Amino acid sequence: MVNLTTSEPQNIFNNLGNGLSVYLDKNNTLMLKDIRGKIAPLTDFIIAITNNIIIQTGQKQIFKVLPNVDNTRLEVGDYVVGIIEDYFLQGVYEGPDENLISSYDGASLLNIVEDTLTFSGSAIFNGVNGIDGNPTAPPSPLTVTGGNGSNSTLTTGVVVAGAAAEIKIEAGNGGNAVSSVDTNISAKGGDVYFVAGDGGIASGGSFNLDGSGGNASLQGGETRNGIAGFASLKAGNASGLEVEGGSVYIVPGFGNGLDDTDTSLYNGTIFLNLSPNLTSVRGNTVIGNVADDRINRLQVTGKVKVSSSVQVGNNSDTATADNVGAIRYREDGSNSYCEMVMQVSSTPTYAWVIIKQNIF
Repeated sequence: MVNLTTSEPQNIFNNLGNGLSVYLDKNNTLMLKDIRGKIAPLTDFIIAITNNIIIQTGQKQIFKVLPNVDNTRLEVGDYVVGIIEDYFLQGVYEGPDENLISSYDGASLLNIVEDTLTFSGSAIFNGVNGIDGNPTAPPSPLTVTGGNGSNSTLTTGVVVAGAAAEIKIEAGNGGNAVSSVDTNISAKGGDVYFVAGDGGIASGGSFNLDGSGGNASLQGGETRNGIAGFASLKAGNASGLEVEGGSVYIVPGFGNGLDDTDTSLYNGTIFLNLSPNLTSVRGNTVIGNVADDRINRLQVTGKVKVSSSVQVGNNSDTATADNVGAIRYREDGSNSYCEMVMQVSSTPTYAWVIIKQNIF
């Protein structure tokens, strides 16, 4: 039995493994001795182990980054994890104050009060590749889902539920050039790209079928009895004098014929008012006006210039004030007619008037 009141150091446990031993010193303090002969109080050893698992308030985890080698202090260039200014921070320490977020570069910040995550610097999300021989698609590297609006179950007054959160992706502004020199040129703003993936290439067999390219979709939100959400595509404004605003380009993909030449026969098509599955026509196209007459597929307010011919077909609609000025071409037996809807009396009444008739 060990006498815990002795004034002389004595071993309590020997050969704990890896040369560790615990003994009681002359002050009745449990001490830990390692294989190198280094001695420390056992309580400090236990606290050190505990602190590696639980980070106390105000403390940080510091990961040394070469060429930093001083393990007793935080140095510029070290990687730090901890809570700073109510944010859970991970970033590179740049100085001068380790307790300020502004002292860290390339940091990711999680606001522990408001549940928001902020990246300072670049954030790159690389998905995992698919497994050879397995046709199952790998998981998405990034899914961004806005928070739902709050529900309301009040039983008095006007019951109003909360709006859902917005998701915003915005490129950075170009740098300003402010100087007293004769010429100042500011920098271009950042670009934003949304690009779907290319289809895979099949090769090596007698019959090779390449994979289809990914689809890119921009769609407003649906509703039951409210106002359906719109999808907006808008170019940038120009606030300077005599400076043109940005343009909007809608361009289909080009295609190649059998001889790998660009031909209109194989180029893509711009479809308006047609569902992506090409099964139904929906809505009208209005240019130069804010109102839709809900009748005509294409409504243009303003002048129209066509560099080639305009081809019209037959129209069996009754002549009315709604289609006055309409032109049609039709054939009947050995006759062909070019006709227009015109007002033919002061009543008023309207009729299809023959502009030109040919007999063949």
